Amino acid sequence: MALAYTTSMEQIEYWNGPAGERWARLQASIDAGMAAITDQLFAFAAPRAGERVLDIGCGNGTTTLRLAALGCDATGIDVSRPMLEVARKRGARVIEGDAARAPGSWDLIFSRFGVMFFPDAPAAFAHLRSITQRFAFVCWRTPEDNPWATEPMRVARDLLPPQQPFVPDAPGPFAFARRERILELLPTAQIEAVSTHMGVGSTLDDAVVESLSIGPLARAAADSDEPTRARIRERMRDLYTKFVTPEGVRMPASIWLVRA
Repeated sequence: MALAYTTSMEQIEYWNGPAGERWARLQASIDAGMAAITDQLFAFAAPRAGERVLDIGCGNGTTTLRLAALGCDATGIDVSRPMLEVARKRGARVIEGDAARAPGSWDLIFSRFGVMFFPDAPAAFAHLRSITQRFAFVCWRTPEDNPWATEPMRVARDLLPPQQPFVPDAPGPFAFARRERILELLPTAQIEAVSTHMGVGSTLDDAVVESLSIGPLARAAADSDEPTRARIRERMRDLYTKFVTPEGVRMPASIWLVRA
């Protein structure tokens, strides 16, 4: 499956192209889909008023704004100009840049799914450890534990171009799927496994549309023609029907909560 990024430049190009623009446009829906996970991360991280906090992979600024509302001196960092523009309009203090070379000195480095993409994770974490007192972040467990990502890919597999096989520890959403990998980078880390859910749309129609806008399936099907995309949408409707709840379309998700 197409779930890995190979270079910093590839990521910068991806998040500053159409994908980044879609993530910026869908800010409210993304926030709703990740609400449960965001709450779990904040409870686990326990950021304190007055702390200087660097929010890695801040995207549209939601977590940076929430940190600031708690009294933290919060700054977000991201490579995506479209999302940073949204963050600034919302009032978040953010900077554009590669977090692997983040400047400054911080009481807390915080991240909601922003630390798994470093092409050279050992070097990035060595740098980050040198500029902070503590870490708190959330990352995905294995693909098999996250049907929100893998089921759409499975259902649409024969309609997609050939996909690269999943490579453990490769930069991408599942780079830290192995608990041992996290401990290689942060030997003193406290790691908690949590089973939760990921919202993929406020309604069935929204979920079908968003399946080809953001996430692994959207990336894999980016070059598909419209007839193929229409067939994929039909399959997504069948898939997501099983996960409709009064709160929206929710699929199982599994995460690691990490602090060190």
